[in-house]
Amino acid sequence: MRRKENKLAKRIIISLVILTVLAGSVYLVFKFRHLPDAPNILSSDVEVGDITMSVVSSGNITNGAMINEELPTGVKIESVLVEVGDLVDVGDPLAVVSEASVNSQINLITDAIKELDKDINKQKGDTESASVKTNVSGRIKQLFAETGDYVEDVMLANGGLAVLSVDGKMTVTIEYNNLSVGGKLNVLLENASKVTGTVRTIKGNQVTIEIGDNGPGFDELVTVQDMDGKTLGQGRLTISQPVTIVASDGRVKSISVDLNGYGSAGGTIMTLEELPPTAEYLKLLSDRDDLVDTLLSLVALKKNNLLTASVSGTINTLNIEAGEVTSKGVMSSSGADGYSSSIPYDLLGLLSSEPNDATTVTLDAHRDKKSKSKKIYEVVQLGVVEITEITNSMLLQGLYRIIPSTGAFPVATVETDEYFGYISYTPSDLLFMPDVQYIADISLVAKESYVFPAGLIPNFGLDIIVSNISIDGNSPENSMSFRMVFPKTSTLDGILSLIPDNINLFDGLFSLDGLMPDFNLDDLISASIGDGFSMPDYSSLLGGALGNNTSFGSSGSDNENMMTAVVIASNETMTLNVEVDELDILKIQKGQPASVTFDAIPNREFEAIITRISSSAAGSSGVARYSVELTIGKDADMRSGMNATAKIKIDEKNNVFKIPVDAIQEQVGFCFVYLEYTGGILSDEREITTGISDGEYVEVIDGLTENDTVHYEMKSRGFSYFRMLNERG
Repeated sequence: MRRKENKLAKRIIISLVILTVLAGSVYLVFKFRHLPDAPNILSSDVEVGDITMSVVSSGNITNGAMINEELPTGVKIESVLVEVGDLVDVGDPLAVVSEASVNSQINLITDAIKELDKDINKQKGDTESASVKTNVSGRIKQLFAETGDYVEDVMLANGGLAVLSVDGKMTVTIEYNNLSVGGKLNVLLENASKVTGTVRTIKGNQVTIEIGDNGPGFDELVTVQDMDGKTLGQGRLTISQPVTIVASDGRVKSISVDLNGYGSAGGTIMTLEELPPTAEYLKLLSDRDDLVDTLLSLVALKKNNLLTASVSGTINTLNIEAGEVTSKGVMSSSGADGYSSSIPYDLLGLLSSEPNDATTVTLDAHRDKKSKSKKIYEVVQLGVVEITEITNSMLLQGLYRIIPSTGAFPVATVETDEYFGYISYTPSDLLFMPDVQYIADISLVAKESYVFPAGLIPNFGLDIIVSNISIDGNSPENSMSFRMVFPKTSTLDGILSLIPDNINLFDGLFSLDGLMPDFNLDDLISASIGDGFSMPDYSSLLGGALGNNTSFGSSGSDNENMMTAVVIASNETMTLNVEVDELDILKIQKGQPASVTFDAIPNREFEAIITRISSSAAGSSGVARYSVELTIGKDADMRSGMNATAKIKIDEKNNVFKIPVDAIQEQVGFCFVYLEYTGGILSDEREITTGISDGEYVEVIDGLTENDTVHYEMKSRGFSYFRMLNERG
């Protein structure tokens, strides 16, 4: 037994000795690295110089500024001289228009200006309401405005012009126990007068007492006593049920009610002067300005009957066709005896229809009878009409919800009975930001019962530009992809707020032929097609009045009498959106320069400027990343969609000690370098403190001097902590 124990002890001792020798060997190998392959050992003196730290991130470039070339409505297109993708220079002809239609529109616009001038003359001098009235009766307990004050200043400083007490009560709250709701107390006012109060509510030790509002002042310090004169507490009076009196413009001319005075419902509190013109009058002036701008465009067209390019660039979108008449509406006249219209349809209604089917269409229309108080509505039965064509227009059931609206979350997926799909936005903000133009790339896959037909053209309205349409009809899963370029969110928010959640906006189009009734259609209000399907009024969303002799089109113009005929992607700039993580985003500023390189354009570097930084992050795997937009001067070799890499400087140090990144020996908790290399061995460790790095060199804050030389083994260009720090993004 003892012999076995001795053997075991010897084995343990031998094992410990072996482990000690191995540990010592590992330390010596690490301490004095024997590197016989001398050509792999490099030496570098400590340099004094500059280091720049940058964020590097990649993305795909898109066309920069989109320039809208506009035409007046009501002008007939003789021929279109360009196609999507064509390059044009400033002054190049884009389309030929009919001289007769231009002259006709000049006469119409001139007459319209004359009619507007009559209305303007009648309404000039009219202003908004010249008095401030109360809608409820009450006592004036706060009066902020004085004679001569500007309403806007008083409103911003106080939140209102005056405050009414509408229930005849004021309240004070004190802290006290052992009181009962409904109990009577004495309230001593600042002028030493005494009134009777009633306990209204008790919450814990918080007791609220109410008194009449005739006399006591708002915020007056009062003392509460019991009926024997014992003081229970103090507090300041508040209005029990306050109503704030407001206005928006003007200057206070006179005040009709004194502080603590009583105002009857509908009574005048104060009168105002220097009021702005009425909204109706301002609208007339704005409409006239639009008509004048349109007239100038028509006069310019009359010179040579050509629409020309105002910038050099690439044709991005064409909204016109030869033989069409320009319009912002959805109605299309086919002559005096007939009427052809393209109207959004209900999907189920379409699937049950075929060309040559007969259906009944009813239009609700209104004409302005020059009545200032109302418009007169008419319901007109068009009668039985014939479906002549079902166009290949995009089925947008549910898809309008992908349109950006400030503060909303981007939609990542969509699914209907016909298809499912995915949407990605550029820039990729967590929430849609105000006044930003977003681009959506949409990929849709048809379900088993549906097929995207060849030649399908998405048609969205609302001035949404659709491009890059691709339909794969040969794959096992029939698919379609396209790009949508939206107007800036600020122009869409008001429109989207009008659309009910249960409406499938712009589900598609079909064409109808029928007899034109003998009346002048000013605005399309709704259409009833077949058995009860009703189309809501989206005429205002499409751009306004829908007159005769018009065809379907969309427009980005704010002028109701103009439409966007051609969209040109300017040759001057392109846009690159990249993502930067939260550790670096605060070091980046709008207007900051950057450099951009392209995989497809080797050995060249382009200058860029940061033009937008998202204020909200898109999270991925717990890392917050922010979208950064850069604008690049366009080069002839650049193409939309190319992969580009941006390098953005975020830190810079001048006249610092620096050594190559590869010289750094990285261990947990510290870094060091070797100062000796003899006999194939690296030795003489020196711990150092490092600073920023540009990926090639690293700043040495402490541990080395300018006279030192570091030695290191040449490394592969693999992972380096300092290189990672510089190239993150």
